[in-house]
Amino acid sequence: MTTTTKEKEINALKALIREVVNEVIRENEYQKQTSGEDANIIRGLSGLAKYLNVSVPTAQKLKKAQVFPSYQWGRILVFKKNEVLTGMASKKKSKL
Repeated sequence: MTTTTKEKEINALKALIREVVNEVIRENEYQKQTSGEDANIIRGLSGLAKYLNVSVPTAQKLKKAQVFPSYQWGRILVFKKNEVLTGMASKKKSKL
């Protein structure tokens, strides 16, 4: 390897490390912000499935059908309980 190739690899590793560190910082900031809102937030598809008492694939289908909004914070998928309830109520009314 030439010196420039080594330098390019080092710079690429530095960029990757910066990206990972920034993502961890964002996730920590998000957790600090939502720690008081946990009663109103559902985290992840498994949390949504548990909240709605459905399977995880069914929760995924509801999310994909955009029955209610979902939010992505880094790698964390979150739902607001009031929006989930409103979306499910309107879905139920549209079936009638």
